[in-house]
Amino acid sequence: MAQPGVAGLTGSLHLHATDGESEWWVSLDEAGRAAAVRGHRKADTAIRATRSDLLLWLTNRQQPSALEVLGHAEVAARWTQLRR
Repeated sequence: MAQPGVAGLTGSLHLHATDGESEWWVSLDEAGRAAAVRGHRKADTAIRATRSDLLLWLTNRQQPSALEVLGHAEVAARWTQLRR
């Protein structure tokens, strides 16, 4: 899943929908392997928003200012490299 030449793209995100019972945990390791699990798990960074804002952000159509980012904001910023 990781793109060649994307340096430092590691870490985990806990995505939490504020308008329903929806949570996901997504992680990339240093080898570029990805994992995604539905449900609550501890992550480097938690991102809270409505389901539609999360989807828009994940598809690079929403500004981070529409999200509540908790934890390491730089992890969320690095993840935008996946969507370019």
